[in-house]
Amino acid sequence: MNTKRAYFKCIDCLTAFAVENIDSKILIKCACGGRAELMGHVIQDRLVKTELRVPCDDRCTNAQGPSCNCQCGGEHHGTGRLVEVHTSMNGDLVAQVSKAESIERGKMWRALVDAAMKRVEVRFGDALVDYRANRRIPREVYFEIRNTLNSISKIKSMRVYKSRIEAIMRVAC
Repeated sequence: MNTKRAYFKCIDCLTAFAVENIDSKILIKCACGGRAELMGHVIQDRLVKTELRVPCDDRCTNAQGPSCNCQCGGEHHGTGRLVEVHTSMNGDLVAQVSKAESIERGKMWRALVDAAMKRVEVRFGDALVDYRANRRIPREVYFEIRNTLNSISKIKSMRVYKSRIEAIMRVAC
């Protein structure tokens, strides 16, 4: 029996879970309601992420001249093509979390993000409305709003649950 197992990670609760025999291009939802992103497929005993990219680097693949000094030995030189690259993911996936805990983690994360955004709205008021509408605001206020929203965006991209919760709590509380 040749089953294809894919691992996904929820972007809200950061729970990893496996799905058998599924097309990884469809939208997968976690038990908490968050969207899941593909971590990779299991091939033999390894987690492997497959993606399309240039086989060498842009300097070789998109080169105009005849000289090639990279590992492909001229095979991909100037072709401009993308190939399927398999990257072996090292390390453990993550600790398994129960469905109930996953739902609770997702609710807590979304509540803290909402609280952080409400705090930003209260702090900046009409200046935030003007910022979002691309209207002129004082320079200092502009940069303060931009830096605050960028820090929230960086927190959202963090992939370790405990660190992410601690960081968003500093902004939300």
